[in-house]
Amino acid sequence: MLFGEAGTYDSLRAGILSDGQIGKLPYSFDYVHDETSNARPNNYLREDGFSLRLDAALSPTVTLGMTVRGQYGRYEEPSSDRALYLQDLWEVIPNLNLTAGGRYDLYEYAGNAFTYRFTGAYFFPLTSTKLRASYGTAFKAPDLFNTFSTSPTALGNPNLKPETSQGFDTGIDQSLWDGRFVLSSSFFHNYIRDVIAFVPSGPVTGSYANQNTGETYGIETELRANPFKSWQIRAAFTWTESYFTTAGVTQRNPYVPRYLFSFDTNYSIIRGLTIGIGSLFVGQREGEDFSYFPAKYVGMGDYWVLRAYARWEFNSHFAITFRGENLTDQHYQTTIGYPALGTALFCGAEIRF
Repeated sequence: MLFGEAGTYDSLRAGILSDGQIGKLPYSFDYVHDETSNARPNNYLREDGFSLRLDAALSPTVTLGMTVRGQYGRYEEPSSDRALYLQDLWEVIPNLNLTAGGRYDLYEYAGNAFTYRFTGAYFFPLTSTKLRASYGTAFKAPDLFNTFSTSPTALGNPNLKPETSQGFDTGIDQSLWDGRFVLSSSFFHNYIRDVIAFVPSGPVTGSYANQNTGETYGIETELRANPFKSWQIRAAFTWTESYFTTAGVTQRNPYVPRYLFSFDTNYSIIRGLTIGIGSLFVGQREGEDFSYFPAKYVGMGDYWVLRAYARWEFNSHFAITFRGENLTDQHYQTTIGYPALGTALFCGAEIRF
């Protein structure tokens, strides 16, 4: 599929998506170009990225796969990540499914890492209830700005180590009315080591270092509903507590909201035409204000945004899309000094072969 979209703030997004099989080998590939330019500070973007994934079934339950990802932009050094992964799925007894998987990543600048994940789920057919749990590890490479920035106000550190974590989650999924309504709830808990933090060295200078340990836990709930064949609804709420500890002092992680609520619904009016509306509420965040020395933690205020969208599929080969973001023109910052865009309108097209 070829797609393109243009809109407010000189925004352009275009690319190619492809998936299918080469012989018996499933694959997926995408290449995306993003750019935008506007009058608000720190909101210029120009970036390209690609990814390729190949999966090979070694047996009915064992999958061996490979991924390759890369990105480059106006203010970034090109980077890439290659990975191999292996996953096994088996049914121990009727309705009890277990999976075990391992992944080995080769990062261009951050070194190599092995991570793993185990999951389990038991389904109760009589009540359409699923109980599930998982445990695993993760690896987050330093971004290129943290590593290679030459700005004295935020100097990069080429000796940064990746952040590593281990965590678990447990939850329940309840299906109602023949699957037209599904309620889900999960508890998650993660421990993080070598958290990357900005360390001020003066009123307007600083660099990055691995100096923290972290802990994040919370609850996620979600409702998915299809009251009618042409009407879809999704609502989700997340409560998160996220902290880091440096030199024995524990503080809340900046920019991580304690409360997050999202809602989306869409309806197929006539064949091929779908319209939808969605909203997002973000509550109780703190940020680091580097206009003070040392930097001061300040409340950032809650915000909510409204969006609407439409998709008109003329046939199996061509569709046009429309969307509007931040329709109430809310003024907020995701990071102090980086204001979000105001109301924006976009139009795009998709061509399938």
